[in-house]
Amino acid sequence: MATESLPYFPFYPKDFLADNDVAQMPTIAVGAYVLLLCRSWQETPPGSLPNDDTFLRLFTKLDRRCFKVCIPHLRKVFKLGDDGRLHQKRLQAEYGKALRRSSARSEAGRKGAESRWQTHGKPDGKRIASYNQSQNQSQNQSQNPPTPLQGDVAKTPRKRNELWDAICEIWDMKPVTKADLSRVGKLARDFKLKGTTPDEIRARLAYYRSGWNAADTPEALLKHWDRFAKAQPDNRPGRISRVEAPEGKYDNVGYKMPPDFKG
Repeated sequence: MATESLPYFPFYPKDFLADNDVAQMPTIAVGAYVLLLCRSWQETPPGSLPNDDTFLRLFTKLDRRCFKVCIPHLRKVFKLGDDGRLHQKRLQAEYGKALRRSSARSEAGRKGAESRWQTHGKPDGKRIASYNQSQNQSQNQSQNPPTPLQGDVAKTPRKRNELWDAICEIWDMKPVTKADLSRVGKLARDFKLKGTTPDEIRARLAYYRSGWNAADTPEALLKHWDRFAKAQPDNRPGRISRVEAPEGKYDNVGYKMPPDFKG
């Protein structure tokens, strides 16, 4: 493998397609040629391949029949050198150019760093000390965040809302989006205006579900809230008694109380 590997090589489609040797290749040989170019870029020296048909066939991923058709075309573009390896001259030239460009960028970066930290060819102690001081301050601030001054308003965790929690639990809601959070917040405010509690919500919902076949959404329960009397636990296990609504308020409503509840 190459001692100093470059992760890419320049590819010029116009030159590649205009090459006579490429023009005479079948399509499968063109693909094999590109694979060999990629492989040779990583070899030592770059742009070369071992002169061994077994390895070349493995590199090109061809079966024996296809490789036999392609190898004459591939040996036209990879020439045998004095070292016994196959070489691609254009690729080797491009590797040299890329290596020189990479070295030039590294040298430019080194000179830029020297000009930043030196004055008249000597290290600038004040500039280096200022940089080190700023780095130390940044590190200390990240490790030890400043304590709030007196009068600063400390952020306190959000106070739990029992109606909010009850709504999410009873109707199995998991508000995440802005719309869901807004919906649960409005429901909690509306239930609060009713002066209710989570237990009362559960009791009235039990009446609602046992007496009606309509959807039991929280909005529906709020809409028909006054139609159901406030429920209180009965002394008997598993029983719920009902406190009557004001007399005459819901006459001729047509609502039939379930047999499991007593008025």
